[in-house]
Amino acid sequence: MKYLIFTFALVFGVPIGAILMRQSKLVERILLALLLLAPAADITINFMSHEWYRGDTRGIEFDLTDIVALTMLLGMAISSRFRKIRLAPTGSVPFAIFLLFLFLSIANAYVPLYGFFTLSRILRGFMLYVVLYNYLRNAPERIEFTFKILAVAILWQTIRVLEQKYMMGIYRATGTFTHPNTLSLYAEMIVPLLLAAVLHKKQKPQALFWFAILGGMLCVLSTFSRAGIVILGGAIFMSILLSLWQKQTSRKVLIIVLFCMIGIAGAIKASDSIIERFLKAPKSSEESRNNFNAAAHAMAEEKIFGVGLNNYPYALKNTEYAAYINYVEAEAGVCHHIYWLYAGETGYLGLASFLLFIGSFYLKALRFSVKRRPDLYRAAGLGILASYTALHLHGFTEWVFRQSAILYLFFTLSAILIVCIEISRGRRKNRQTESGNIPGDAADGLQ
Repeated sequence: MKYLIFTFALVFGVPIGAILMRQSKLVERILLALLLLAPAADITINFMSHEWYRGDTRGIEFDLTDIVALTMLLGMAISSRFRKIRLAPTGSVPFAIFLLFLFLSIANAYVPLYGFFTLSRILRGFMLYVVLYNYLRNAPERIEFTFKILAVAILWQTIRVLEQKYMMGIYRATGTFTHPNTLSLYAEMIVPLLLAAVLHKKQKPQALFWFAILGGMLCVLSTFSRAGIVILGGAIFMSILLSLWQKQTSRKVLIIVLFCMIGIAGAIKASDSIIERFLKAPKSSEESRNNFNAAAHAMAEEKIFGVGLNNYPYALKNTEYAAYINYVEAEAGVCHHIYWLYAGETGYLGLASFLLFIGSFYLKALRFSVKRRPDLYRAAGLGILASYTALHLHGFTEWVFRQSAILYLFFTLSAILIVCIEISRGRRKNRQTESGNIPGDAADGLQ
């Protein structure tokens, strides 16, 4: 039944939705909201399903996010409101290099099919990036609307967390996700952006943003993710510090003081459980992580293109690398270190291409944020820089960057970042043109 519904949505829903988007700005906003909320809904069908496999991707997936993205892409293509659609936006060259090494890895994989499972997810994530980039580039007034929807996304998770903790008695909340660490990183990446926007200026409705920020903090605390709690604190501190670097105002100082007081009060309230979580962490968990990392290191040393994308669990279970888990098949899972995982599966060259790809966005956010020209776009940039930092730090303890919700969120924030950079660049060139510093109409901002 699920496959029938998705087929119907793809064949009829996409073109009908695209036509409605062309005719109605309300439908356009609804589709944008769905695009941002769908990754957390986990409405997915799986072709060629291998549910027994313990890799990061277990089939050729297709989900609600993909349907909405295709609808918006077609809607923009047939609408006169959206001009100059770029199918290869900023970041496409590093992504293409990354893809090249992924293909080389798959070509040398133990089971190439498993590699194509993960590759299909990464390509779908990039499609979301292309769609959201082109949409916001042609409708920059919707950037603040995206902040509101991301705030709604966090409030949605907060409601689920409260239900799980106080009605279902779940110790480590998961929200709408399957694991607490996914929820933790999801909140870690959104909260710094919302906080940066609020510190820059009053966001309407204020209650939505503040409930979302505090709710996001509650979500992370409720997962009892040791890394998540520390990294969220660092990301919030980074967002505050960069905001003050941009411009110091009495309003910011007052907000920061009140915010810190609330944060400290919440931490004290949950301190007993948090301390217990840190002190009673099982030693076996750390030993397993070390063994996984050692196995990935061996794979990268011995195979130039690694054992194959999404082939780490297979290699750990069925090859000589099983020695790293004492040949216990039940232990053959995914390496809990995104960088060693890429090294083991795609080789050091593949890891370098991955770092080039994600690092290109990080450097753009860094260069954009450190310039002291305070506006909403630069505030978004510094918030996204803190979000990227949280993502990369979490990568040393988890592989959740490979999961759809986190991968899609990375591409979502990247699209927002690149559009903000282009808007600022266009405004600067417009000012230069008006002041006569350069001849002609050199302004190439959003059309």
